[in-house]
Amino acid sequence: ANNTVKHIFSIFGITDIIGKRVNGPKLNWPLIGMTLQTGTAESKEMTEQGLRLLLRVIPVVSNPEADLAIAVLTDVTALREKEEELHIQSVIIKEIHHRVKNNLQTIASLLRLQARRTDSQEAKVILRDAINRVSSIAVVHESLSKQDAGEIDLSAVIKDIYHGVLTSMVAPDLHLETNFDVDKAMISSDKATSVALILNELLQNAIDHGFSGKTKGRLDVTFRVKEKEAVLEIRDNGTGLPTGLD
Repeated sequence: ANNTVKHIFSIFGITDIIGKRVNGPKLNWPLIGMTLQTGTAESKEMTEQGLRLLLRVIPVVSNPEADLAIAVLTDVTALREKEEELHIQSVIIKEIHHRVKNNLQTIASLLRLQARRTDSQEAKVILRDAINRVSSIAVVHESLSKQDAGEIDLSAVIKDIYHGVLTSMVAPDLHLETNFDVDKAMISSDKATSVALILNELLQNAIDHGFSGKTKGRLDVTFRVKEKEAVLEIRDNGTGLPTGLD
């Protein structure tokens, strides 16, 4: 037994562990007996007097009925406390994103209420565009509230925004053919927010201006990842840009 193990057991009031039986009441390490019997390494985490201890037992010879094994006792108290602290922080961050998402959805709901109350068509369009922008940012926070890392799957964000804009903006008399094909890509939350707003604006412009007065059209969304580059493309067969536009 090395000095670290002796120190750990001195905390338990065992000043001299040499000569103690591992299956006795003071140690009670049944793993050693199992390891010697099977010839297979075993491990177990224990809590003793506030300490978190990891016991690993390794047979010297990996044969059943072995005669000798090495027991490694490690104090992992600080490590587990750090892991729990990080887990709590992760839960708090997720909860913050969830609440931000809920607040943004509340703002969008208030804007919808205002849009229903106004008779001005221009005001309705402005409020609808604002609702879509707020909802796009909410989608990012919704994704962050479900994941552990600070990065999110951009393809899921693109999909939610794509369906949200089409649902809120495509007129009933417009027959719109769509194609949606995106690669999976992990991206930081700040960049995801920027992409979400860009995508929202491009989709709104395509539907608002490209298909104004039309009864049918096509809208394609593709997102491709190649090594360190990603390309988001929104393509439509609408009216195109006005003549003479610089």
